[in-house]
Amino acid sequence: MKKKVLMLLLAVFSVIGMSSITVHADDVQPVEVNQEFEAFSLQQEWYSFKIEQQGKITIKPISFNKTVYKMYWSMGIYKTNEDGNDEYVAGISDGEEDKGYSFRLPKGEYKFRFTAPKYYDNKELTAKVIIAYEPENPDYYETEENNSFKYANKIVLNREYIGNLQKGGDEDYYKFELEQPGSLMLNFRLNEVESISHWKISLYKEDENYNRNLIEWDYNDSKKNTRFTKYRLPKGTYYICVEHGSGYDTSEYKIGTTYVDESSQNTEKEYNDTVDTANKINTNIEYSGNLSTDNDVDYFTFDLTSAKTINVKLIQDAEEISDEAYFVEVYNVTKNGQYRLCNSFYTKANVMSQGGKIQLPAGKYIVKISTTKVANDKEDYRLLVEETNASNYLNVNTEPYDVEGTHIFLNAMIYNIESGSRYTFAINRSGYIKVENQDKKHSMNLTLYAMNEDGDIEQKDYLYVEAGKTTTLKLGSGSYVIDISEYDDYNIDSFKISYTKNNPNATKKKAIKLAKSTISAKNLKGRKVKVTLKNKINGASGYEYYYATNRSFVGKKKKRTKATSVTFRKLKKKKNYYFKVRSYRISGGKTVYSSWSNVKKVKVKK
Repeated sequence: MKKKVLMLLLAVFSVIGMSSITVHADDVQPVEVNQEFEAFSLQQEWYSFKIEQQGKITIKPISFNKTVYKMYWSMGIYKTNEDGNDEYVAGISDGEEDKGYSFRLPKGEYKFRFTAPKYYDNKELTAKVIIAYEPENPDYYETEENNSFKYANKIVLNREYIGNLQKGGDEDYYKFELEQPGSLMLNFRLNEVESISHWKISLYKEDENYNRNLIEWDYNDSKKNTRFTKYRLPKGTYYICVEHGSGYDTSEYKIGTTYVDESSQNTEKEYNDTVDTANKINTNIEYSGNLSTDNDVDYFTFDLTSAKTINVKLIQDAEEISDEAYFVEVYNVTKNGQYRLCNSFYTKANVMSQGGKIQLPAGKYIVKISTTKVANDKEDYRLLVEETNASNYLNVNTEPYDVEGTHIFLNAMIYNIESGSRYTFAINRSGYIKVENQDKKHSMNLTLYAMNEDGDIEQKDYLYVEAGKTTTLKLGSGSYVIDISEYDDYNIDSFKISYTKNNPNATKKKAIKLAKSTISAKNLKGRKVKVTLKNKINGASGYEYYYATNRSFVGKKKKRTKATSVTFRKLKKKKNYYFKVRSYRISGGKTVYSSWSNVKKVKVKK
């Protein structure tokens, strides 16, 4: 029953709030604010009060002469407009006894009356009432009537303001200026709220024609604190609108801004939502940005004065997102204004995602950052375009002849491939093209065409590339077309085409490495020394034995043999001799040596 009554009263006062009436002065009884008086409900007596300054009005019935256990009352507050009509400005549709209700009113004279449903009590209903009044500083409080863009309260950045929605359909507007581009966060706070009401907060920007364009809106669903998205905004005039999204509640709210001047920082500068408005950045410098809405797109541009190796990196520090957050694309801008895909990749939260190193020629480049199918949490990302010199640069991205299709740079990851997709590329040196199917589940069909100078294409090969597999083709210099179709009607997630001069599938010969020898040396009768290898070396073609009368082996003599022991003769008595050995192997006309053995010192005594 209570719920039905409340809904009825709400509907009644919603209608009243949209209408105006005429109350004759003779029918109005003046009362003083902050003083107790007696109001008659069933007689629907009219009363008036006057305030000399913007302030907070709190209506609080003290007691009722009633017989029912609990009752609800209503009150309407009116102000005379320019047409002489009394216009509804605030009210209560489901007031509870002994509970106060507050409104913010500009200075002026107001009329009001109390009502209560007769079916609660058929006796004459009276109530003792106090209208409490508190003047408020407009530097910290909402100032009515701020119900439109025209009458929006001008607010200061990084300051909190107190306000409330005092009737059904009430809207509070606030206005602020940004002198420099920067980041802005809206902060919305409530005291304890027991209702199911929602507050809708919207942000607008004023253009050069004084049109107010919606940037984004969001809800506070009776939570005590809401910290909305960080917006990066250019300098200009902005508006905030607070209204009820659903339900009706006159509870006080606090709204404020957190603003940081980023004009001199390495941060994204909005609006950079198109190629023409892309932010100019430098390589090897990190920049911060964010996608403040699900439809936001950020563009950046950089220049290369010579061929360079580029690696585009992006990381987003986010606790809640575990899947892909952003999609990054890198394009080259040709002399005729065409865009050629260089690379693309998805990002992971809390991971430095990167497109990988790719060699690019001199020119202008575009980096595009957008949201993925998984909604981002709108936290800041960090973008870095790493640049290093391109060693042994091969311009494998020569302009192809005029042909329909998306021109791509080799070594690029290509995403979002649809059936029937066509890609073109060119190489100026013969080599090997490696096609990698990055899709781990679905295979792909690939048709390769070669182009002549007239732009005619001729089929060169047809390939079937299994899921997660790689196919290699040897191609001469020239321009080529690849048609890609799915297998079993599945679209391929991604693939990569890379170039290498040498065959990546060629079997590499193992480098020959000989083990180090260990030797012993012994003086024999007749001025002889026998040197013996303690370990025979596998794979050795033979051994080189060195000896000299000094440890530096100056003036050395040597003997090359397959034998694992050698006897040196006709040595001088009472002389010290030094010996060392190394093994060798002859392969393909080249000789490979092991490292030297240990050095043995022997004094000839016999």
